Amino acid sequence: WDILAEHYYYDDFWKHCDNGTYAHNIKIPMLILSGWHDGDALGVQETWRLLTKHDVPNRRIILGPWPHQLNAFRDCLDTEYGDNAIDYDFDTRTIRWFDRWLKNIPNGEDAAPRATYYLGGKGENAWYHAADWPPPEAKLTELYFDSDGRANSMHGDGRLVPKPAPGHKVDSYVYDPENVATGCGKFEPSVLNELHARQDYLVYETEPLQEPVAVAGNLSAVFYASSSAVDTDFFVTVSDVDENGVARKISTNGIRAEFRNWPDEPSSLMTPGEVYKFELILHFAGHVFQPGHRIRVDICSADYITFFPNTNTGKNPYTDPEPIVATQKILHGADYPSCVRLPILYGSIS
Repeated sequence: WDILAEHYYYDDFWKHCDNGTYAHNIKIPMLILSGWHDGDALGVQETWRLLTKHDVPNRRIILGPWPHQLNAFRDCLDTEYGDNAIDYDFDTRTIRWFDRWLKNIPNGEDAAPRATYYLGGKGENAWYHAADWPPPEAKLTELYFDSDGRANSMHGDGRLVPKPAPGHKVDSYVYDPENVATGCGKFEPSVLNELHARQDYLVYETEPLQEPVAVAGNLSAVFYASSSAVDTDFFVTVSDVDENGVARKISTNGIRAEFRNWPDEPSSLMTPGEVYKFELILHFAGHVFQPGHRIRVDICSADYITFFPNTNTGKNPYTDPEPIVATQKILHGADYPSCVRLPILYGSIS
């Protein structure tokens, strides 16, 4: 704790262990193993991005419906996967990988698909292969935020639409660092209804889907926001809402406004009331939204207990500054095309 407190901002301490600084030196085969519920998955995504950027030879990635404890279960909370979620070839494949690249045994591992991933969902629950990750066949599709200005909570009027509405509209909420909801602290398909009932959550969702919609790859969000504070946090979460209205988390991530332009600008506080563009990479996913379900996106400013609430002061949080309340505004429409980007493998959203 004391060491981290001394290095809140990016400096030589972090540069020393920054993958991005040294990734160009990687010349050996790499086998990446992770899962949709891995708490370190965002680091896995960044590692794979760097391996791809530097075109590291013989790289391979395998992604299952697992937590950090890989190949661990056939379901997660009340989300059921198939019996094949346990990969009985997991250990022997790893051994074959090492045999090929450490012992030079010609066992065919170098001809295996670059990406293998599990697509979870009723009617699927199947392993897929792809020439790369994200799968080249998945098409990035934007769903734009829309409302009549009252998107607060799941009882508001927030909508996800295929095209931005003309002009722009604004949704707002009040973020109090001393009155935040508590999440599960894990990348699990946890039920979010209690959180989505709060007025400090903006909620946008599609109409019920007419057909299965599969996403496979890296989800992301682009949104335009302002705050009455000089610094704050924004969190974006994609969830699957079933026929009974139960919302389960699929993908999420957050961004600290001060670091929105990192690494080009190591620190950049906001001017209160000014509109800024935020770009956010979300947790990767392999998931099928079922017919009759809705795709939901929520925006809030806290994800406790995963992160300590931002005090909105712009001060180093390790100095324990007195928190202040902030009014947050999310702008959307053609003038400010806030959206979530989904890598759709198949299916359409009307």
